[in-house]
Amino acid sequence: MSFVVVGKSPKAHYTQISNALIRNSEIDDSTFRLICWMSSHDEGYQINFKNIQLALGYGRDKLRKILKNAEAHNYLVRRKIRTDGGLFDFEYHIFKDTSHAIAFANSLPQSELTNYNSETDVTRGGFTGGGQTGGGSTRGGFTGGGSAGGGSTGGGESAPLLEEQY
Repeated sequence: MSFVVVGKSPKAHYTQISNALIRNSEIDDSTFRLICWMSSHDEGYQINFKNIQLALGYGRDKLRKILKNAEAHNYLVRRKIRTDGGLFDFEYHIFKDTSHAIAFANSLPQSELTNYNSETDVTRGGFTGGGQTGGGSTRGGFTGGGSAGGGSTGGGESAPLLEEQY
């Protein structure tokens, strides 16, 4: 009978991913790829949706579906914030471990938490990738990544939508 053997692991330039994430059959391949890709950046790394779409080859609707899937399975926390202009926007914090996402969500005031049961347009803002993040506002950014600090594209800010403001 044939079998597959695991090769040697690299010592540098790699990202540790939990076995629970790798073995989670409830998330689709695209959601897994986004979580891994965001986790490959430093903690606090910020990027906007357009650049994620360009980097991963996703369209707007596919990215929206991926975000819903990640949030539904506790890998993403969507946080409602108010911009300097007084409009509502969102921060998307993505984690490679559900316990960190749940702890982060539990640390937020209930008024800042949202869910995808509403018909909110999630094409605004940006991401902050992978790990546990600190407080503060990235104003429309995704949070997460590795375990080192820093790293920002400066592209997390987005123009507010003029339709359906909540």
